[in-house]
Amino acid sequence: MFRPLGDAALRIWRRSLAGNYDVNNTILVASSGRGGSTWLGELVGTIAGYVILTEPLHLRHNPEIASLGFEWETYVPPDASDPDKFEYLSDVVNGRNISSRIVSSKHVHWSDFRNFRGFVVKFTRANMLLGWFLRQMPLRTLFMIRHPCAVVLSQLRHRAWDGMTKESWPL
Repeated sequence: MFRPLGDAALRIWRRSLAGNYDVNNTILVASSGRGGSTWLGELVGTIAGYVILTEPLHLRHNPEIASLGFEWETYVPPDASDPDKFEYLSDVVNGRNISSRIVSSKHVHWSDFRNFRGFVVKFTRANMLLGWFLRQMPLRTLFMIRHPCAVVLSQLRHRAWDGMTKESWPL
């Protein structure tokens, strides 16, 4: 019920940004799943006027990106040319492609839109394409590396990983 209303409000606000947003105000936060990116993104998102965009590469929340060749963990070589993926990511970090599916409703404060300064874009599925993307669009980036044993323990305790087995994870 609220999603269509939120999307309509975001479309209106996005039009007011058109051509006026400096992408250098965008901050990327990346890590592996259960690696601390939510904590770090929320911390950075406390900067007044910053809006958190969460997981624009999450296939369940954004199923249309599969048609662009995105998978759960998409690798793009640093020297590759992939205009479709670049356009999608560029539109996200520039605020041209935002919706209620990626705006963090848990931490959204409408005053952040009124006093808008920039986006904090949080990724757990961009690690293998980050070098490629940042080579084309150098942005301020916080890449968090948590001890791998702590990551695995956190994954084992979180129900999102309940069905994960070594056989189900392609290596």
